[in-house]
Amino acid sequence: MGGTLILILLAATGARGDTVLLTDGRELEGTVIEETDKLVKLRVSKETGSAVVELDKAKVRSVTRTSPDVKKLLKDASAALGQGHRDDAIRILKAVVDAHPGDALARRELAFAELMDEQLERSRDDYARAAALDGGDVESFVGLGYTSARTGDKDAAIAAYRKASTIAPRHARVWLSLAELLLARGGKGDREEAIVSAKHGLEAAPSSVDAALLAAEGLARAQGLGAGDEQKAALALLEKFLKDNAKTPGVTRAVRRAADLAFGLGDAARAKGLLDEAIAASPDVPMEERERLLALQALYAWFAASRPTPELGIDAGAEKLEVETAIRRLDLALEAVPAQGELLLLRARLLVRKGKTSEAHDAAGAARASLPAGAAQEDARLLEDWLVRKDGDVLAEKKARRLAELLPLTFEAHETLAKALETSGDLAGAVAAFKKASELAPDAEKKRLSGDADRVEGLRKKREKNKDL
Repeated sequence: MGGTLILILLAATGARGDTVLLTDGRELEGTVIEETDKLVKLRVSKETGSAVVELDKAKVRSVTRTSPDVKKLLKDASAALGQGHRDDAIRILKAVVDAHPGDALARRELAFAELMDEQLERSRDDYARAAALDGGDVESFVGLGYTSARTGDKDAAIAAYRKASTIAPRHARVWLSLAELLLARGGKGDREEAIVSAKHGLEAAPSSVDAALLAAEGLARAQGLGAGDEQKAALALLEKFLKDNAKTPGVTRAVRRAADLAFGLGDAARAKGLLDEAIAASPDVPMEERERLLALQALYAWFAASRPTPELGIDAGAEKLEVETAIRRLDLALEAVPAQGELLLLRARLLVRKGKTSEAHDAAGAARASLPAGAAQEDARLLEDWLVRKDGDVLAEKKARRLAELLPLTFEAHETLAKALETSGDLAGAVAAFKKASELAPDAEKKRLSGDADRVEGLRKKREKNKDL
């Protein structure tokens, strides 16, 4: 270590702490963090900050430890933690609690340092000790609740947050953490208590989106007799929140949940209206969230109009369609209705256009499984089977024509139709289908398909020439 830095450290002011006397006669004051056979680590503080000095034990004449000044040590530990030196902070704080086992603040600070170091079990135990030492310290109970939850003990976490809520009834985060855990535990009476807790949180923080969502979630999870009324109450709660907090950051999360509730209650038009208002009122919402809102708006509009074609206004056969954008919007809509067969079939068709055969096959299979018996399910089955076809497989003409209708811009579909028509004897139709396939195909396939068209045209002409013989 340079002499200049040592001189600066020697000039540090503050309460007198441990003293390290060097062999050259100089003396350093601070907090001894560690002492081994090879080194002494000393944290030296001053008004502008602190630094850790590592001293070669061979150059140390003596180390004198004074009775610890708790405030100074806590300040040193805080500085170490702020600089990312978690090990140093923990060593200091352990020394303090060893010397002062009844100091609740020091114990709580140790628990926090351990938490920052991801020593969750130790942190939980020290928060519990701090809470036992000072039953009125809300931070200790919050820390105990958090670390208990992180270590998988929901019951202990709930008990800690309940205690914290009695100490600080206007602490919104306490109520919300309690509500989250109650809903997660799902025991007898937990849902009802979660609703009350979330509403207390909303009273403490009237613009909290999390509080509104938790209160609504508790209501929406009702089952059995009266469940419909509680779900309506959840929607009403969110609609009032949206009316009072239209410009609150992150409010679109509440919009989406309210729309989902309205849709679940059978009112797609009401769901669309909520999205309409949110999109109009939030022009500066982040792009990703705006895309999600627009996708849901299109979804609920489609349901409100009794699911017309094309689905969500996305025409899978439109030449100018931005396919990636369409798939993205469709995926966002499917987050709300993951088993909607018609949309899954549309997704499969779009994926075929992008050449994503494996994904398209999976989507077609999901569509088939979700759709009721009927024409749409047969379309899904046709697409699913065709996507795993083998060389030499020839579809029946009717199925091949339907495939070309489903995939009008996919050259392989028209080639499949051409082969089916050739097999059935419609050579003129086969020639037209091979030519269409050649037009749509990439350059590497055009010559082959044009050759097939010429070959079948030759067969057609030969048949025409010989038909009267």
